[in-house]
Parts: sequence; structure tokens; C-alpha cells
Amino acid sequence: KQYEGDIEKSTYSVQPRGDYEITKKTKKDKIVAQFQPVEIMGVHKYKKKVFEIQSPYQNIQIWDHHDTLDDDYTKHTVRSLFLDGVMQSSVRDEEKYHETLVHPAFIASSVDPKRVLIVGGGEGGTLRESLKWKSVEHVTMVDLDAEVIKASRTYLPSYSNCAGFGAKVCFDDDRVKLYTEDFIEW
Repeated sequence: KQYEGDIEKSTYSVQPRGDYEITKKTKKDKIVAQFQPVEIMGVHKYKKKVFEIQSPYQNIQIWDHHDTLDDDYTKHTVRSLFLDGVMQSSVRDEEKYHETLVHPAFIASSVDPKRVLIVGGGEGGTLRESLKWKSVEHVTMVDLDAEVIKASRTYLPSYSNCAGFGAKVCFDDDRVKLYTEDFIEW
């Protein structure tokens, strides 16, 4: 059956997290709290929150999700980063995003890139793609939230994997100077 306004009749097999606090007043508030973040809860059949922390700046969540067997959180799992409940990236397609963010600009430059400034980028993907260029001598990265960097290093290590063309972890590369502060004040 198609969705008829009753969550139990949904064709998307949405399953509640079960870990929300029952402090909301209305039924709608309970449903909204129960099924966040919406990109994961509304589409994927099986999901599991791997990590969550409230930093001074935002809520950071990392979720595993897939549509196969209930207990299969390995082969078919996709891991995604959410900031304040909004998906920022997914291991399934982050390389496409970060490659197209960095390489066209570097190729279009009339000189080989030597110095790079990254504003944001706490996941490490833009840093990784920048460090692939042999001509890059120095990268300055300024990200407001150190907690995003810590979470990415731990739970999204493929984003900052520079093995083969730099340090094992991009954040630790000698060419990188990392600042965790507000870019405007920096």
C-alpha cells in the first residue's frame, strides 16, 4: 500500500531509532524526533547510529545504513556524516564530490599549485585531494570545529587516507598546517 498518513503503512520500511526521549508534547514532535536524520530514516531500511556528540558549534552524528540483511553491517554498509541532522557526505560518493571540488581548479590554474587554503573541510576529503598534487608544498586548513576532525579521523578514515602520496593520515602530513578556529577571526 502507498503511504496513507500512518507511519505503519509506509512503503519505505521506516523503522524508529527507539532511543529518542519522550519529552515532546505532540504526536508529530515524537515522530519527527524519532525519525531524524531524515535522509537516513526516510530511505534506508536498516540503520545504526555509530557516533554522536554535541560540539560547541553543532550536533555531529555518524550513521551506518543499508538496505540488505538486518544484521549485515559490513559488506553493504554506507557510512554518512551528519551535522545538525543534515547529511554532509557519504563514503559511497564522497570521492566524486571532493575530486570535482579540487582537481578542476588545480588543472585550470596557469601555474602548478604550491600553496592551498581550505576553509572548512573537517572530513579530510578536500585535503586528501589537494595533497595528491606533487607540486603542493603547503596546505593551510581552517575548520571551526575540532570535533568534526576528530570524528572523521576515527569513524571516516578513508576521507583522510593519504597513504601512497603523503603521510598515512592527511591531517598528519608535514605540508599541512591545521587551525581549528573561526576563519573570519583567523
